Amino acid sequence: SINFQEMNDIVQKAWVGGFKWESWFKDIEQAITSPYHRVFIIEKDSIPIGTLWVSNDSSAVLWITAIVIDRRWQRKKIGSKIMEFLIYQSKQAQKKYIELGVQKNNIKALNFYRSLGFKTYDYLRYANTELMRLSLQ
Repeated sequence: SINFQEMNDIVQKAWVGGFKWESWFKDIEQAITSPYHRVFIIEKDSIPIGTLWVSNDSSAVLWITAIVIDRRWQRKKIGSKIMEFLIYQSKQAQKKYIELGVQKNNIKALNFYRSLGFKTYDYLRYANTELMRLSLQ
């Protein structure tokens, strides 16, 4: 529900033809049982405030499928701490990159990832999404 609440307006405007949440939730259900995916609920004082979904099926790349923080908890360094941890863990695992996709109309997220050093390496026109990469080497 946090993903839908925080991201619905953004993805509906970005995706040409509309985004299908049904397929998103089906993908999460499959990811929970996959050895290559991890889906986390981010909590503060036992209250869910966000989600993190990462895919680790490549020896060279950690793919962030989603990181969503409830807007009431944004700008409190939670996302920064999560990214700091993911960067550290990826370096320890000798990954070359961390990659993710951000809808072009999600200006806050684009600015956040750029501030961490992520660079755009491709663009998905159908989803109005920039594919971004952080080099770890």
